[in-house]
Amino acid sequence: SSCGYCGGDDSSKSHGMWAHKLSCTAYGALIDRGWRRAGNWCYKPNLGASCCQQYTIRLDSTRFAASKTQRRVLRRLKAWLESGGDKSGGSCRTTRDQMEDRQLARTGEADEASEAFTAACSAVLSAATDDRLPLGFTIRVTPLSSKQAAKLPTTVRYTSPSAFPAAAAARRVATSTSPPSPQFIAAAVAEALNKAAASDEGLNAVGFERAEVAGGHVNFHVRGGTVPGATGAVQEPVAPDTQVKRARKTGGDEQGREVPAVPDTVRRQFGLAEAQQGEQEAAQRVPGLTPMTFLCANGDRCQLTAEMERSQFNEEEFLLYKKYQTAQHGDKPEDISRSSYKRFLVENPFPKSDPKGASNGTDAAAAPPCGYGAFHIKYRLDGLLI
Repeated sequence: SSCGYCGGDDSSKSHGMWAHKLSCTAYGALIDRGWRRAGNWCYKPNLGASCCQQYTIRLDSTRFAASKTQRRVLRRLKAWLESGGDKSGGSCRTTRDQMEDRQLARTGEADEASEAFTAACSAVLSAATDDRLPLGFTIRVTPLSSKQAAKLPTTVRYTSPSAFPAAAAARRVATSTSPPSPQFIAAAVAEALNKAAASDEGLNAVGFERAEVAGGHVNFHVRGGTVPGATGAVQEPVAPDTQVKRARKTGGDEQGREVPAVPDTVRRQFGLAEAQQGEQEAAQRVPGLTPMTFLCANGDRCQLTAEMERSQFNEEEFLLYKKYQTAQHGDKPEDISRSSYKRFLVENPFPKSDPKGASNGTDAAAAPPCGYGAFHIKYRLDGLLI
């Protein structure tokens, strides 16, 4: 047949067969012997007689460890998402320079916004008569970093660790055996600000909604959850049960972040019916691929998710495939049909395999919860298939 790589006529040689029913175990053995598959067509390239040699590459996912290059690519992906996405293309160097310029601009905006927030809070605290506030107490408000913003409610945009140095200073000059703790001082700060929130013009001007205490830090909720230049603060991830216990102990939020739903505009664009929720979505989630949430340049959160489903035709997937083939491979749109897409990427000879029906306990334990078969993994950015 003609070669799909170099375009040579009748220069690609292979042995093949149509598989009407093929177990996943048998196909795994064929892959180990250099066989490949396109739909129901299974073939083994004749490397000695073909113009372009094709080699089957397999990876034992249970032993996978990301290389330095792969970790670098992941960091660049995260930076790209946090920058809001650079759709202009260009070289890696150009993209990196553009991201750095945007980061500098956002940093300047964040500094100005946090300074205004600090000034408004300082004005309220300087007039407060709460005896729990140390003499000469000053507050410093900082915007969150993207990593902490991913763990906190969407309305939290600022935090202040000022209770810690204030407590340390109080300990140095304390004459009693029980100087105030950071949590004690932070609670006084939050209470004073919350009392003044309704009437103070300075707090209203910067969008202050309320202050909460979490582990000695004062977290600030902002009306609408959007502040120019806001970015998020570093907070190490903890187990859900630990996070709830810690939140109850310190007064923090135990609900965690909000997960954005698929926008209605996306559903209307592709004519999608309402997707089934709950157990079906949980069953399709890809093991080891947890949703990644980022704070974008415009202050909004964006989420990259991956879901897995058994191979089946989907109009949304076909439209993306058609767009890719025309843009990357130069195929003519009229040559890309739904039937050819089904033959190539949907049809398969594998019967549905349930791990509970494995012939022995070892096979059942080794099988993934979804069983074996042909699957599609769909990556979505804020609900949009990419």
